[in-house]
This record gives sequence, C-alpha cells and structure tokens, in this order.
Amino acid sequence: MKKSHLLINDSLWALTTGAALGVVISAFSAGNFWLGWLKCGLLGAILVLGLIRVWRLTGAGRTLAMLMLVAFTLRMAFGIFLNQGLPIMGFDNPVQNTGYVFSDAHDRDQVAYQIAVSGDAWTPQFKENIAADQYGGLLAFSTFVYGIFSADEHRPLLMALISAAAMTTGLAFLVSAATRKWGVKAAVIAGWIYTLYPDSILLGSSQMREPILICLTCLLFWSVQDWKTKPLYSMISILIISGVTCLFSLPVAGAAITVVLGTVFFEWFNSQTKHQTRRLAILFFVVSLGVISLAGWYWLKESLSYEYSITVSSSGWISALLAQYGEQYKLPLITFYGLTQPLLPAALVDESLPIWKGLAIFRAAGWFFIIPFLLYGFISVVKNRKNENGSVLLFVSLALAAWILISSIRAGGDQWDNPRYRTTFLPWIAIMVGWVWAHIGQGKHHWFWRIVAMEVVFVLVFLDWYLYRNFNWGPAIPFPYLILFLAASIVLIFVGGILWDKKITSKKHR
Repeated sequence: MKKSHLLINDSLWALTTGAALGVVISAFSAGNFWLGWLKCGLLGAILVLGLIRVWRLTGAGRTLAMLMLVAFTLRMAFGIFLNQGLPIMGFDNPVQNTGYVFSDAHDRDQVAYQIAVSGDAWTPQFKENIAADQYGGLLAFSTFVYGIFSADEHRPLLMALISAAAMTTGLAFLVSAATRKWGVKAAVIAGWIYTLYPDSILLGSSQMREPILICLTCLLFWSVQDWKTKPLYSMISILIISGVTCLFSLPVAGAAITVVLGTVFFEWFNSQTKHQTRRLAILFFVVSLGVISLAGWYWLKESLSYEYSITVSSSGWISALLAQYGEQYKLPLITFYGLTQPLLPAALVDESLPIWKGLAIFRAAGWFFIIPFLLYGFISVVKNRKNENGSVLLFVSLALAAWILISSIRAGGDQWDNPRYRTTFLPWIAIMVGWVWAHIGQGKHHWFWRIVAMEVVFVLVFLDWYLYRNFNWGPAIPFPYLILFLAASIVLIFVGGILWDKKITSKKHR
C-alpha cells in the first residue's frame, strides 16, 4: 500500500477511535457533553494517529499492536475508574474528592487549568506557581492542553489520556530497541512487564510527569540503536530528546542520558581491539562516571535529612527500633525499608478503605513479583557478560541497582515517592525481567527458585509480625528474634543450595 494511502487509512482509524474516546471522556466529565465530545475527540484522534504512526515506525507487528492496545486501554479504563471511584469510595479530602490519586497531580493540574482560563499572560503565572511543578514543564504542557482542548470546563481525564498515550508510545520504542539488542522473546516479555506492572498502570492513568519521562527514555534508547551507521542523527536525537526531558525533570534526564550513553559506550568498547584505546576509554568512562556521581550526590544530599525525618515520623516501628538500637542504624534500616516498599505483608493486613487496600496489594504484589527477577538478574548478567551485548546488560543492571538504591535512600519508606522514583527506570526494569525470564526458559535455574523461596519466607515472617502488631494474632516474637529467624532461614536456603549443587556435580563426575 502506498504511503499516502496508509496515512489516509490511519487517519480514518484515528478519527473513528478518537470520536469514541471523546464520547467516553466527555460522558465522565463535567460541562457540555457535545462540546466536550468535539474537543476530547479531536485530542483523542491526534493521539491515536500518533500511536498508529509510531506502531508502523517501530515494526507494525501483530504482537506489538496487541501490547499497545492492552497498554492504552488498561490505563484509560483505570484512569476513569479512579477519577469516578475516588470521590465515592476514597477519603474525604480535596485530592480524592476531585478524583486524583496523587496530591502532586491534583495541585499542579488545578493550577494549570486556572492559568489556562485566567485570560492573563501565562509566563508570569508559571513563575508565581513554581511550587506546583518544580521543573515547570508539565505545568506548562497541562496549561496548553487545557487552554486548547478544555477551556470551557476542567476535564482532568484529558491529561490521563495523554499519560496513557505517552506510556503506550514508550512501549513501542522499548520493544523495538530491546528486540534488536536481546531478541524477540526477551523484548516481548519486557513489553508485557512494562504493560502490566502495577505502578506503570497507576502512573500511566494519572496526571503525572512519569509517563512522559518514561516515554522519552524509551525514545532516547531507541534513537541510538543506529549510532554506528547514523552517528549525526543519533547525536542530534540525543540532544533534542535530552533537552525536552530536562523540562520535566533534570535528575531523570541526567540518569536517562547516562544509561543510554553507557549502552552506546559498551557497544563501541566491545568492538575495539587495541589495548591502548580500551585503556583510555575505560579511564574516560570512570572519570565521567565519577563526575556524574558527584553531581548526583550533590542533588541527593540536599533532601536526605528531611526525607529521613519524614520516614521515621511516619513509621512507628522504625522510630521504635532507632530509639532502641541507636541512630547509627538509620541509613541501612531506612534503605532496607525503602527497598521493600510497597511492603506486601503490610498491604495485606492494612485496614484502610477497600479501594486503597486494593491499590496497596496491587502495587505491592507487582513489586514483590519483580524482586526475584532483579536479584537473579544482577547475578546472571555477570556470568553472561562476555556474550553478545552482555556487557551492555551488565551496565544496565548496575545502573538500575544504583537507581533503586538511590530511590530508597532519598525517599526512604515512603509509600508513593520511593516507588514513583523507581518506576522512572521502568524501561530498564522491564528489560532486565524480560532477559531473565527468557534466560530461565532456556534451562534449569535452581538459584532463581531459591531466591523466590527466600522472598516467600520474608513475606511470611513479616506477615506474622504485622498480624500480631495490628490484630494481636499469632505469637509475640520480639523484632530482633524475628530478624534472626529470617536471616537463619535465608542462610539455610543459601547454604543448602550450595551443598545440593555440589552433590549433584559430584554425582555427574562419577
């Protein structure tokens, strides 16, 4: 089919789908239905056309089409459910009464609409309301959207629609890039993880900056895949995409460009044969990483004291443990607590409202499903570093581990900021899980299941502790003995695994 015919066909599909989206969004929004349908339908048609063109650009495969359809539909449905359900089933506060999950989204979105309809110059108002959006990019973008498509009535679902489209766009670029690097199987699994990961769904259905940041990260990674044959194109793409990302979050832009350029560096490094070139390249890489680390520490240290105090004050048992055993354990304890958030045992016994209890379990189950893949992946990539693109994956895994650790240190045990920061690295999380899943399918990997067993013990031990703490059920085991039992169980699984493997190996050599 000719390109012109394809564009006409895609446009007809986009107009039809956009009209349907306009009906849905206008039906669940305040204001005049027909005017809302016209404006929302127009925005929907533009976004759908963009998604179709991205699908064609990244391969136009059936599996990718299914992934994109599921990703977009799931996020829109979830966004509508939360928008309509929270005012009825949520807590009685301004955020939830207007259908928002995140207070940040509520504050920024309300300000954006007020600026859009104020009739005054926008730029001075952006400066006055900088507290609503630290970097200003999303506030400006939201204001533009409301000013063009919803000036007659505030329709928050329009920004949810954009978030869903942004996440779906990122999915297409991620699957395309991962296919070229690690094969179809790993890429498709990564796509499903990206699509179904609970925090990805929650953020992708909300008026947050993370969907745009994740989309831009995926686009950046995809844009450098042809750096060998199109170096100038890749460099221009890096500069433009990174510049746009900085408008929404400077730290995330820095982290994204570091990881993407790191993948390019190691791919280039593997092709070098001269020892002198390799030594100089490693020296340059280490120095660059050191500079980036110093910049990151400068950003991180500013908020550590405040975030630690918030974590301690909001968690009774952490406060009690620090009071009992001393402040010297604050950093490791809060970091470990942050790594486990959202904590599945706590979510299971939470006495909150049903909608929030359901969200807590949904998010925690997703994170605890991911953890064994990440832990096993960090070990496996070291063993496979000499394979094709093995060093690239090793670098990605180290960068991912560092970012997860930074997220835990910076936001501590916060139930929302910590996982939100972590989810900005969703493309790399999905790639790691996809690679491990595909890797496990190629043979027996006993240590993966031993890691799963360790996690099951962890969940059961802390579930017992939370049940006693909340409902006085089960034995009253002091916390230090609980940790001792947990550590002993993990050591037993670890040592037992080593002895079992040695026994099997010795039998094979007889």
